[in-house]
Amino acid sequence: TGIQRAAGRMEECLAEIKDSERVQQESRRWKIADVLELQASVTELQDSFGWTISAAVEPAITITYKGALQLYFAPDSFMVGSKPSIAANPENSSIGLAYIADKHEHHPQPLTTEKRFFLQIMRVQLQCLQQSQTTTHDLLAFASRSWETACAISEEIRILGVNYITEPTIISDEVMMIQSTLLVRGMRTKVETCFKVQAQAGEGIADLEIAVKSSVAVVYGERPNEKKMADFVDQKLSESDESGSWLNAVKKMEERLIGRRKK
Repeated sequence: TGIQRAAGRMEECLAEIKDSERVQQESRRWKIADVLELQASVTELQDSFGWTISAAVEPAITITYKGALQLYFAPDSFMVGSKPSIAANPENSSIGLAYIADKHEHHPQPLTTEKRFFLQIMRVQLQCLQQSQTTTHDLLAFASRSWETACAISEEIRILGVNYITEPTIISDEVMMIQSTLLVRGMRTKVETCFKVQAQAGEGIADLEIAVKSSVAVVYGERPNEKKMADFVDQKLSESDESGSWLNAVKKMEERLIGRRKK
């Protein structure tokens, strides 16, 4: 009947009002202008840097980078524009960085040794930030660039590991060693090539400074000049910054050793 329909509609309206009140209560301290500005910034950041918002509960937001990193911070503690004094909260607020790709329901990606190495350095640098002197744009740019560096190093290790037994080891907070074992065909010689990766945190949100230096050690067999071989590998590394340059350098060294044997 018409009365029943009206009663049903009234119940629906009451439910909608309660839901609206709940949403309003959760976001009562956010101004519409602030939300619109944040949404515009998020869209720009997502298109430019790959960031997306996961949660926003004042005063903090949680954002995700390419489904791999999750960054938690309070925007009010960071600089607006180019004037540090405009920061709504001059005091540092809680900030956190976590790896989340290993928690994906489909195709989880475990945190590798080399990525854990870079993640630790990034966390330390974020904790040392003077937030009121840093813009959120620079914060996210630092995190994304640093993670891309970590992914590039990880890809070099992965490619090298497809061809040679390769093992990364964290030596200290700023040093990681990647050891690759080579058995030279026809020489009964075992050679270990080590790539020393040194990462130094810059000041503020300056990019990480990365240096890669190789060393070569003969475990057994014929003994070529180890220093010359290491210099050869470093030279090959300096000639290319493309993906797979580590593998190419080790392969060239192997070809040189085999050619030396034939002579």
